[in-house]
Amino acid sequence: MSKEQSTQPSRAVCFFGGKMNPKTIKCPVCKKRIGRYDGKSKISPIISDCHECRIRVLYYVETGELRKQALPTRTTSSGMTFR
Repeated sequence: MSKEQSTQPSRAVCFFGGKMNPKTIKCPVCKKRIGRYDGKSKISPIISDCHECRIRVLYYVETGELRKQALPTRTTSSGMTFR
């Protein structure tokens, strides 16, 4: 291995851009813990549901922004609706 190759940063540091920053995702309404971002995943948004407030929380990894949405209504072919 030449000296030039050994001075380059490892691939893990380049890929993650430094240290991993895990984050706990909390409901913006009731402040209950509803999810966790491990600091590694690049999938955006991370979707978590707060069953106490009946909302869906979207966490955008790139910006660190939280957005809330209403939970979608689930229906079956028989017409029964789940809440």
